[in-house]
Amino acid sequence: MRYGSDRPGGDRHSSPPPAESLPVRISHGSEQPIYVQLRDQIRGLIRSGSLQPSAQLPSLRDLAKQLECSLITVRRVYLDLEREGYLSIQKGVGTFVQLPGAEHSGRRSWSRALVSEAFRSAVGSGIKYGLTPEEMENLLKEMLASYPAQDRH
Repeated sequence: MRYGSDRPGGDRHSSPPPAESLPVRISHGSEQPIYVQLRDQIRGLIRSGSLQPSAQLPSLRDLAKQLECSLITVRRVYLDLEREGYLSIQKGVGTFVQLPGAEHSGRRSWSRALVSEAFRSAVGSGIKYGLTPEEMENLLKEMLASYPAQDRH
């Protein structure tokens, strides 16, 4: 059975599927961090259609227990996937699959607004100190390149 297919009309407030039914596995002995393993698998399930839009994911606690990993690790994965647009976290209700670009979560919109304001301020400072648009663009590219690839989505 596919996630979401048991809820007529895509009712977002029905019970989540049991945590053990989420088909993900992690390897505690892998060189790849657990959160990367989990994030990549959930993202893959969404992209492949195995997790349908509006499907409710297991709670943080249930998934952490299932995978025998930290609650903080699962929370980080859910937040990362929400930022990427794959999940919608509704406080007190649950975490739901959404298609990237289908709708922006409130948190993503807020993040974009904060970053936009920071860019606006940085551009103003660059102009004030005589930098050209090309110099500012190159500076931004250098800064982005200095971050590890797994932190850039």
